Amino acid sequence: MNIRTYALETTKEINLGKTNSGQFYNWREYENTQWKLNTKVPLLIFASSWLDKEYNFHRFCGVVKLKENDERTQELLDYSPNYIVINYKISEIEK
Repeated sequence: MNIRTYALETTKEINLGKTNSGQFYNWREYENTQWKLNTKVPLLIFASSWLDKEYNFHRFCGVVKLKENDERTQELLDYSPNYIVINYKISEIEK
């Protein structure tokens, strides 16, 4: 992963495993995020599918735009065995 801003650039390798060969990963973004000073605010999630044992195939959350405190977003967080959330945090610099 490579993150670039006006002030810095950083690269980080992220290795997320698979529980089996049928598992896949997808990106999803959070919508309508509200800037909050000194608080982590989610931007993106990189999450894995999960095995639906009843139907024997991999599912991925049906919601496309994620929201904080949302039932459908929570489904993804509850069922995905592997995920990372990309957050931002704005802080004031004391002079």
